[in-house]
Amino acid sequence: METLIGRALLKGDVQEGATVKVDAQHGDLVVTYEQPSGEHAEERARQEVGEAA
Repeated sequence: METLIGRALLKGDVQEGATVKVDAQHGDLVVTYEQPSGEHAEERARQEVGEAA
């Protein structure tokens, strides 16, 4: 999860003031973020939920 968020931050995909959410869907961790402009983006982790990173 930290890797997904870190990569998005380093690439500049997540702008200042964005809302970042982490959720579990179908056994995967999903990171979504909404920019202050209202734009949505999503990245999925291949890690099983409950597994240590």
